[in-house]
Amino acid sequence: MTLRIKCPACERKFQVSEELKGRTVECGGCEHRFQVDEQVLEEHHGKFYPGEKKKPGLDTFRRSQKLGTLPVEFETAAYNQTQSVADFVPISPQQMVATTLGVGMLALTIVLMVLGTQPEGIFRDMEVAKRVVLTLFMVAIGATLVLYGCVHRRRTGYLVAGVGVGVALALSFLMPVPRTIEKGSYSGERTGPKESGEDPRPVPRPLTALEVREQVGYGPVQRAIAGHTTADVDGAQFVCALWVPVMEERVKFQIMKYLHRKTGTVERPSFYRRGDGGLFVIDGTQMPIEQVAVLVERFGRVEEIYPEIRIITVTVESGRLIEASKVLMEKLTDKTHSAFYARNLKELDHIDLDRVDGAVKRLAGAEPKRFRVEISRRLIELMDEETDGPFKGEVCRALAVWSEPGDGADPVVAATARKILEAGETMPHGMLEFLASRKSAEAVPIIEALWIEDPSSWEPVIAEIGSVAEDTVIKHIHDERRGVQQSAVRILKRMGSQRSVEPLRALHDSTDDEMKILIQEAIESIEGGE
Repeated sequence: MTLRIKCPACERKFQVSEELKGRTVECGGCEHRFQVDEQVLEEHHGKFYPGEKKKPGLDTFRRSQKLGTLPVEFETAAYNQTQSVADFVPISPQQMVATTLGVGMLALTIVLMVLGTQPEGIFRDMEVAKRVVLTLFMVAIGATLVLYGCVHRRRTGYLVAGVGVGVALALSFLMPVPRTIEKGSYSGERTGPKESGEDPRPVPRPLTALEVREQVGYGPVQRAIAGHTTADVDGAQFVCALWVPVMEERVKFQIMKYLHRKTGTVERPSFYRRGDGGLFVIDGTQMPIEQVAVLVERFGRVEEIYPEIRIITVTVESGRLIEASKVLMEKLTDKTHSAFYARNLKELDHIDLDRVDGAVKRLAGAEPKRFRVEISRRLIELMDEETDGPFKGEVCRALAVWSEPGDGADPVVAATARKILEAGETMPHGMLEFLASRKSAEAVPIIEALWIEDPSSWEPVIAEIGSVAEDTVIKHIHDERRGVQQSAVRILKRMGSQRSVEPLRALHDSTDDEMKILIQEAIESIEGGE
């Protein structure tokens, strides 16, 4: 039989044999020694009652006196009767694909309605009714795919499909229709009798000069003509006006700068707003009105020319004047792109000289793989068309890459260089570098005039020409100007032939020690090279 005892020190309980009663034992937990007597014996009860043990927390188990009076409320359970087994079935791969395609179709429709209806968009000329039909077709496909994919999430499917359809249809109704301007659309229209096989649509009738005067507000043109008119001079020959019935505001300054540059006027053309378009008045030009009309073809279409009132009616083709987008710039700058050569060739026809200059520089650094004849021909034309000297130098650097002997570039560049020299303007190095690389005899007198004025700058250019300039250089070894004389000897050292040796020997015997050293080096270089 065992006894249950409790250590008086740590109150740990454990069982011992009844034989130990009255003896001293040691607690296994705290090592306290005590005697097994009645004080340490622990009575064993299977259960106890409230109040029998005084321990914290035992009052929790006391019987409540108010239990019978507590109110008890019952509520009927509510069950959702709308759920179905389909709500808990996971979406299948087919439904996932259908939902993705449907949402993509709706998004694509919205994007097309926004971008396609812009002035350069694919839907710019589409009637609203046809646009709505196209939209309905596309959103019907998209909504069907969405609803099929969301068969287990019907509310989500209806919401997505409804929003997509609503936005797409609203855009198809509300987006404008920026029609392409048709020839004669601004002119008066008369309808004649319908005959067999005749087009029933109205036939546009060109306006008369009097009608044009009334519509454009002729006052600015009349004042410009009066400013040049004298007793002996008809001022009309110095004035030309462009009437543009429809034009975007953003292209106005490009046209004004282009006309100013090409017509050679002192002042930039004036612009007068007229409805959706305007009137450009070119004051002080020396060009005939027919030649101005040729200039207009670079940015628009000439509709009618009225020489008697000095007005040209023009339809501006805004698509040719748009700013270079990021996508276009990638095509213009990436030499590996398939459209690099075609796009830069097109840029050479732009009315903005900065855009043309950029294309010329890009082509000057590219290998002439495609459109060599077309690009070379256009670069030669730019030599005659433009007046800017530095720009002509860049064109010559590009010609050095693209031009081929015999394509007519040499005489054009030489003629341009002579004009610049006669006008006393700054000669672009690129122009004479091109002529020197071609060994052009036409360039010798031009480079000679520049060389004797600035030997150090032009010495490398005249030396590059080679034998065609040798006789010209020989005659300058006796030049009174010391710098020219020394430069001539150095040039002969680089490109002289045997016929330069005798003149150099003759000079050697009659000059100072410094020149003798230069001459001796030149003679040794010529004889050593042969």
